[in-house]
Amino acid sequence: MKLVLSALAAACVLAATSSAHAYVLKKTPSGGVVHWNAAEATLLVDPSVDQAERRARDAIQKAADAWNAQDAQAPRIRVAPADSAHDPGFDKVNAIFYRRAFAPAGTAIAVTVVSYEQAGGTILDADIVLTGRYTYSASDEVERDHYDLVHVVGHEQGHWLGLGDENQLPGVLMFSATKSGQTLLRAPSDDDLAGVSAIYEGRTPTPPASATTGCNAAGTGYNAAGLTSVLFGLGLVLAARRRRGTWLGVSMLGAVILTQGASARAATAEDTMAAETARADALDAVVVGRTSSWEGGLLRTEVQARPATCAAPCDREVHFQMWGGERDGIAQDVGEEPVPEPGLPVRLARGTWGVRLAR
Repeated sequence: MKLVLSALAAACVLAATSSAHAYVLKKTPSGGVVHWNAAEATLLVDPSVDQAERRARDAIQKAADAWNAQDAQAPRIRVAPADSAHDPGFDKVNAIFYRRAFAPAGTAIAVTVVSYEQAGGTILDADIVLTGRYTYSASDEVERDHYDLVHVVGHEQGHWLGLGDENQLPGVLMFSATKSGQTLLRAPSDDDLAGVSAIYEGRTPTPPASATTGCNAAGTGYNAAGLTSVLFGLGLVLAARRRRGTWLGVSMLGAVILTQGASARAATAEDTMAAETARADALDAVVVGRTSSWEGGLLRTEVQARPATCAAPCDREVHFQMWGGERDGIAQDVGEEPVPEPGLPVRLARGTWGVRLAR
């Protein structure tokens, strides 16, 4: 066990020193930066979080304090109790929830839903949902089969501020996977802070334009230590279908920790998806259209794709659905997998990973 842990620690240090800027920023469909237009943003705590862990409110405040203590020019996160019931989704009320079942999260441990101006990128609403698939702990000593709630919430608050998942550096708060039984990452790293500085440095808050309303179980981590790795919130592909046969799956980005004997390395989900797709019955296609509609405060998009090998005129189309999308001047990201735009190549497979965006 010591050899495995030491190897991972060395890998983390090496990765952290070999990449100056590994952070990822959330972007609008046109490439702009998604951001808050205020010096402070309020995150309301829905009463449901008490079901996640009896000290959940303390954990949420600790995570916010860790972000607020840094000099990164990011908006201050103000945590306050919710005075009325809400649901995750666009209602211009920013809140954190606990849901035993939340379809858009798939098998992720948590997911952040960010709704923003499609043109300018100003965040209009951001919600965090903790899922009931896993057991949380707010203690300073987390049990082996529990997940550190301070870390999970701190990671999702990074998305809430405008950061994306980082898939290369295991030693940063925004790394896309977490492991049970440890409390090593409870505050943003230098790379995380560089990311929020890239979003907000020199930005002057202005009133937003008006708009019309409308992290997956990743297998075994340290075998010797009995710990498991879990991916944070990612977009869920509900179903993909073709005229003959059915395509089903989950579309994901992220990373898992693999161990081989006494060595350990970080492997991106891109590697895993590539191997899975090679084994699966795969279909390369190009997105030709998409239609988004509101389901409560959530956008759901049907994407139409045409097989890349189908010669024109071609009447074969593959349809699949994703959470998130664009409508009424609002763009919404549910997790970290944006809805693919027309012209973008995608790969559909019957394997574990389902739809893969071939960027």
